[in-house]
Amino acid sequence: MQLAQAQGYRTLAEYRACCHEIPGLPSNPDRDYPDFPGWGTFLGTGKARRKQRQALPFLEAQALARELGLKSRQDYMERLEQDDRLPHHPTSFPQWQGWEAFLGLEPQAFTYEDARHAVRELGIRTAREYHQRYREHPGLPSTPASVYPEWTTWSDFLGERPSRYLAYGEASRAARAAGIRTFREYASRYKEVPGLPSTPNQTYSEWEGWASFLAVDGG
Repeated sequence: MQLAQAQGYRTLAEYRACCHEIPGLPSNPDRDYPDFPGWGTFLGTGKARRKQRQALPFLEAQALARELGLKSRQDYMERLEQDDRLPHHPTSFPQWQGWEAFLGLEPQAFTYEDARHAVRELGIRTAREYHQRYREHPGLPSTPASVYPEWTTWSDFLGERPSRYLAYGEASRAARAAGIRTFREYASRYKEVPGLPSTPNQTYSEWEGWASFLAVDGG
């Protein structure tokens, strides 16, 4: 307690933000010490805890927190110093479902990039599949096209960007039209033709060999 008071912390929020910088200061003294005297006494601010805390049961505490307009866990923890009706550890109640539910807040939607990352984690590949499965990842909106100003297409959102390379038949015809006849010549000249990949043998699932790609009409 003396170590904490020596730092000059004035609020619970200030203590939690800085205590990790001082060796020996616990992050949660109210949980670690059975005889914890209250944050006012612990920090030396003179706001001693009342002798007996009359915390409310879960539903009443939830209603009070919403009535007080608390918008975050930090708001709640700071309010604990002033209102003995709020339980110290609401997360320990069986009814607990998260701070957003407890405080009556709207779930925070993902940013566009967060959402794109989430759909890749889920392996979603089509708009139809998205509408069937978006609830599997909290934070994904039901209609991303109307939510995100950055929206362009489903292909971009789901990570199926159009290929920057020509289709196999077009690439084959373009290479031959440029007079490329061998693998070695292709490797040294493919950049002359926009849309040709450096390794067509790895790019195209239709690949049948260099002789076919460079010598036979792709139709």
